[in-house]
Amino acid sequence: MAKLKYKDGDEWKSMAPSQEEFDELKDQVTQHKLDYVEHVNNYNSHINDYTNYKARLDAIDPFAVYGVSWDKTSSPILTRTDNSIGLIAGIGIDGQIVRNDFDRVQIFGEIHDVEDSYGNIFVRIPKFYIKKTDSPDLKTWQISKTKYKGFYLPWCFWDFEQSRELPY
Repeated sequence: MAKLKYKDGDEWKSMAPSQEEFDELKDQVTQHKLDYVEHVNNYNSHINDYTNYKARLDAIDPFAVYGVSWDKTSSPILTRTDNSIGLIAGIGIDGQIVRNDFDRVQIFGEIHDVEDSYGNIFVRIPKFYIKKTDSPDLKTWQISKTKYKGFYLPWCFWDFEQSRELPY
């Protein structure tokens, strides 16, 4: 049997186990791996519980802000901010069922098709306020149902004839 090298604290040691000792060590390592995998799965389960709970709270939170930022590098990847952090946006192809937490939250979950009296079909988007920032190395976009400082109402949600906000 070959020598096994292992680290004990800061010191490297070696041993030449018998086949029986080797099999016992192998079983212990395998059990440690299984325990670790179980621990990770339990941790991930709690993370999923937290994400589901957070998404359910966001769905009823009128003060939620959903945002993304871009670091203006050559990468087109956006980073979620505010209440968007931790939400999953799976993309289904050809009717595939995927998880998309945004379908259950304010604004995004309220977007749906409507048909007018002439048979025209439109996408109804609920009113929201937006804030955009642009600095030399960061660009951000945030939306909310609540008008916070620095947020504005896009013109598509304004009735110019009646001088009032529109709900969609």
